[in-house]
Formats: sequence, C-alpha cells, structure tokens
Amino acid sequence: MKILETSEKDILKVIPENLDDLWHLYNIIERDNIVWAMTERRLEDKGDKIRADRGTKKKVYLGLKVEKVLFHEDTNRLRVSGRIVQGPEDIPLGAYHTIDIEPLTEVSIQKEWKRWDLERLKSA
Repeated sequence: MKILETSEKDILKVIPENLDDLWHLYNIIERDNIVWAMTERRLEDKGDKIRADRGTKKKVYLGLKVEKVLFHEDTNRLRVSGRIVQGPEDIPLGAYHTIDIEPLTEVSIQKEWKRWDLERLKSA
C-alpha cells in the first residue's frame, strides 16, 4: 500500500496495490468516515422524453459519507456505499452512490485515525 499524503484534517491519501491492501482498507474504513475517489456516475439526460433514458456515465471525483463497506474478493474490488457529501454541481448532495475501489485506485479517507489503523496501513 502506498501512502501518498496526510493532512491536518485527519485525511490520508492511499493507493492500494493488491488484494491484500483492499482487505486492509475493508477493515479500516468505517461507517461515517468520508471517502473520496474517482468513480463513474450515471447522469440522467434532461429533456422532454416520453421514454426514460438510461443516461450517460461520467467520470467524477466524489466524496461519500460511508454507510456500508463490502469486500468482493472474486472481483478484486472494495465497494464503499453511502451518501454523496462532495462532488460536481450537477450531482445532488445526499444522493446515494457506491464507489468501486480496485488495486491502483487513489483513495482519500477522513476519519479519526487510531494508532493501530495507521500501523496496519504502514505494514500493508
């Protein structure tokens, strides 16, 4: 696991490098933490349409207040779900979203870091 930077606001930026690193993040990220990462969000096309359109996918950088974390070993990803707390203007705050974190995905985590959380990250 690469630890890129830390800040005074208890925000840590990391890049998980393999499946073991995702497992460590699964055990570190908790409910009510804030997690930021690049993700895809389906945006509805606004307009006068009779039939609903699936919209278009757009890459965006979102911050979520974590409600649920799932580890999917078979697909090599960590799924972090929650309400959007930060993002572009065209994405409503408070809407639900799930960020898929895979190896080599840059992730920022804000939480009250405990000593053993930091030790776990450094040893990963």
